[in-house]
Amino acid sequence: MKRLNLLLLTLLSSLALFSCVSDSGKTPCSKESKNDTRVFVLNEKSFGNETGFLDVIDKEGNYHSKVDKSTLGGTAQDLAFFGDYTYVIAKKPIKGTHKGRLVSLKTADYSKEKDYSELVSDLEKPSNIAILDLHNIFIRDAKAIHRLDIVNGKLTKVEGTDLATEMNMVALNNRVVAAVGSTLISINKNEDKVSKKYELDAPIKGIVQACRRDVFVATASNKKSTIYRFNSDDLSIIQQNEIAGAEGSPLNIKSKGVIAAKDDIIYYAGEGSIIYRHNFNINETKAMVDVASEGFYPEGTITYNSLGVHPRTGHVYLARVKSLNEHKINAILELDLSGDTGKLVKKYENKVSYPAGFYFPANR
Repeated sequence: MKRLNLLLLTLLSSLALFSCVSDSGKTPCSKESKNDTRVFVLNEKSFGNETGFLDVIDKEGNYHSKVDKSTLGGTAQDLAFFGDYTYVIAKKPIKGTHKGRLVSLKTADYSKEKDYSELVSDLEKPSNIAILDLHNIFIRDAKAIHRLDIVNGKLTKVEGTDLATEMNMVALNNRVVAAVGSTLISINKNEDKVSKKYELDAPIKGIVQACRRDVFVATASNKKSTIYRFNSDDLSIIQQNEIAGAEGSPLNIKSKGVIAAKDDIIYYAGEGSIIYRHNFNINETKAMVDVASEGFYPEGTITYNSLGVHPRTGHVYLARVKSLNEHKINAILELDLSGDTGKLVKKYENKVSYPAGFYFPANR
């Protein structure tokens, strides 16, 4: 009996360890990241004359402002988690130049680890980062996508990525996926050229991967809005859903990634106050909440950059500002949109300064 109990305990432990593995056998989430329910909020600050900073919402829902212990550079744009570190890319060192800045922070306590800005000094307004390993850090700038090997101090332009879209990139097991206009491109690990490309029906507006499953890609024009589901192993199209009401669609805006996803549920809002929930499996779209008219934050008139969805709780995070001229009047809304109606979980007022986005260590 003791032997049987030991066997059952071993099996249950194995199941728990691989609870984040998708059907396609992706690497499981580490125990540390699985239990890390923090929310990172990266702030750009005013373009050209202020340095960006990092805020954190802890697991108890407490808001901590400017936790980073390093100068993140002017107009902080994007971050990526790798190992025990957080890598932050900014468009400018501090003032007076368009050359970028790259620093790494310890994810645990936000202290500075290293400054790699010299390695990216030739880049022009770098905006997005995705990491496969320390030999394969992909950075998009105003000209193209580049592969940075920080171990050997080498930066190489990736052939076929000229004028890559200013948008989040997705790091898969052995490739990075990005957008160039209406073309979805894939770059293999240790390569400096595009390995695959897919011409889609309209400009790409967002690329996300939910809990290391398949990749969702949103496209939109004045005529049509579509969300595609790509297999993350071979990047074949599994399914595509046309989104009703394409003209004036919140997907059709100039933004660096307009969708967020948890499992098969996709959320988007554009720059407006209405948050939509798209159930990809049944191709159903529903307007879940209007955060202005329903009183959650009527002071805000603009949704600044994309919303985010927590990979553990499923809560949606949205930043609203009164206006671009009155951006100091703002709020982050934490919402539960899992039911038939939207519910406000918590509101954090007047904390952010041009928030670049929401990031979740639990996705590591």
